[in-house]
Amino acid sequence: MSQLSSLFLDQLSRGCCGHQLIFGTTMNFLVSVFCALISVTFAVPNEKMLNILYAIMDPDDTGLIKESNLKKFYLSFDGDGDGIVTSSEFVSGWQSDFGGKSQTATALFDLSDVNQDGRFTEDDVTLMYKSFDRDGNGQVIDREFLQTMRQVLSEIPFVVMFLNGDHNKDNYISIQELDVIFEQFDFNSDGTIDASEFIVGWTRKGYSDVATAKRLYAMFDINNDDILEKTTDVYAVFKSMDRDGNNQLDEREFVDKWVQIFKEISKGPRRF
Repeated sequence: MSQLSSLFLDQLSRGCCGHQLIFGTTMNFLVSVFCALISVTFAVPNEKMLNILYAIMDPDDTGLIKESNLKKFYLSFDGDGDGIVTSSEFVSGWQSDFGGKSQTATALFDLSDVNQDGRFTEDDVTLMYKSFDRDGNGQVIDREFLQTMRQVLSEIPFVVMFLNGDHNKDNYISIQELDVIFEQFDFNSDGTIDASEFIVGWTRKGYSDVATAKRLYAMFDINNDDILEKTTDVYAVFKSMDRDGNNQLDEREFVDKWVQIFKEISKGPRRF
């Protein structure tokens, strides 16, 4: 059994570590949704995963995360010892230590690959450590790590959604691929999606509960006619995600918009 596996099992047997997670009102809603989303793919609940990761990063429970521990953790997935962690190495190692589905690990790898060059190296460790150092004082305390890692984990379901939507695996979602996603909800193939189709399709995929699905439907129904149509409602959503206007969505555009959407519906129905 690896060191990571031992720590993992130790944390499961003891429960959460002493560093409690702190949420605001909006974040409480988001965490409940994100936990529901991630529970489909993680082998343990999201909050416990945060605490497990913290215990690994701060083994002496000092309240400080050292860059060397962050480096040690990520480079432990370097199977061939060449100083570079590939996606396949990370996915294999993550599933070995933590279980869960491969897409979850792939999504976490994408989010950890800060410079988006398709591999994880010491450069990514440095960039990641800086992102954890929220006040820029050169050190990362427990609260900073937990807040930043919580955000990273909260984005995983949306990265998985992106990976599922990118059918040709070119790292973009096009209008044509959006049509395929649309058709998955159009059960009667009439070219539109009504509320019942959307809610059933959305909840059946395990994306959220019925109440959240209803809020999403109200938000996506741009012209408020109780029907989702490609050329009006759905394409408007696509356009709102396409920040650079190149008629395709990269992973960052897609994920950022979904995070924004869920923040908005936590406050009640909104329109684009």
